[in-house]
Amino acid sequence: WGLWGAYVRGAETLEGALMRVGRAMPYHVSMDTLTLEVRGDEAWFVHRAELVGIIGYPHYAACATAAMNSLIRAFTGPGWRPSRIEVNLPRSRHAETWEDVFRCPVVFDRPDLAVVLPRDLLGFSRLSPSAGHPVTIADLRRLVSAGAPRDFLGEVTEIVRSRLHHGESDFEGLAHLLAIGPRTMQR
Repeated sequence: WGLWGAYVRGAETLEGALMRVGRAMPYHVSMDTLTLEVRGDEAWFVHRAELVGIIGYPHYAACATAAMNSLIRAFTGPGWRPSRIEVNLPRSRHAETWEDVFRCPVVFDRPDLAVVLPRDLLGFSRLSPSAGHPVTIADLRRLVSAGAPRDFLGEVTEIVRSRLHHGESDFEGLAHLLAIGPRTMQR
């Protein structure tokens, strides 16, 4: 997830990460929103997508749910399971597949896609320390405003910047990412 993921996962607590993902969504995908809603003893991590109803949305919804769970597991650990998942799809012959994959109850025909978890998990701290330099929302703004690299030098610059941010500085790794040999890179 690059710089965007580093910003989101840079929060100290799960609640902070879920709030950050909501603020950062415009820098990742247009029109979709992610919000945190707390009701009583439960918290809903809600994804509202503009793609609802298009052919292929069930696949998009499954991938979005997996990504949402992955973020939560960065704070709760790999063994965590949602209390339930709410899906904005009609129940189909593949309904059991959702429960098999996500290993929790799944409720269909809901207004939004949501991962539901106990509220007390929101205070969980990040399991592993943040790598590299802290990323801010201003960093994401700069990344988007600059646009994609337009030439080879721009591509190299972005790859080097990303690798340095993650503490990687080996020459061979850079050459590999550029799909050239280290000797060609030296020239």
